[in-house]
Amino acid sequence: MSILLITFFMSLVGIVAMITRKVLTDPNNITEDLHNFAINVPDLEKVKEVANRNVRKLSYRTLVATLRTYLITLNFLKGRYQVLKNKINKLNKKVNPSSAVSTPKTREANKFLVMISDYKKKIKNIKRKIEEEEGLN
Repeated sequence: MSILLITFFMSLVGIVAMITRKVLTDPNNITEDLHNFAINVPDLEKVKEVANRNVRKLSYRTLVATLRTYLITLNFLKGRYQVLKNKINKLNKKVNPSSAVSTPKTREANKFLVMISDYKKKIKNIKRKIEEEEGLN
């Protein structure tokens, strides 16, 4: 650690010595360099336009990547689900050969959900009739 500090301070002293020697030899040269120094500032509207374009591209690419990942994961999980379902059915047959794979008992649907699905069907029929009357098909 001390070696690093020693080298840092030695280089700092060297930089200060170079700057002071330059100032002492020709003080007018430094002020001319400072006056000729120009900063190019781009137009703010162009910067906004480029930033908006880049943000749109990035958001589109992120959306596409997210959807691809979602679909690949979903497909993988569906495949694994079918494999595990088959394994469980085989194990169930081995353990209890008399009971075949039984289908789950159907339960009565929730009345509220049935009412909502009927409502959606009615709306879909109304939309279809309007499209036929307007000739939108």
